[in-house]
Amino acid sequence: MRIVGCPGGEAEDEHDVVWFWLEKGKSFECPVCSQYFKVCMYPSFSLNLQSKLSFINLSLQNGFND
Repeated sequence: MRIVGCPGGEAEDEHDVVWFWLEKGKSFECPVCSQYFKVCMYPSFSLNLQSKLSFINLSLQNGFND
């Protein structure tokens, strides 16, 4: 769950910040400007990078460095 604030769009579309709770798997429509918000979960970049580095290191140790 996240706390999110919608400030509206740009220039004349701006409005006072509307704060709301955003839950995973549910979307929320700002009642002032109708923008939609949704939590999207992505794998951590650092975990992916660490996995790739571990694989490369293991491959080099096993002689697969072609």
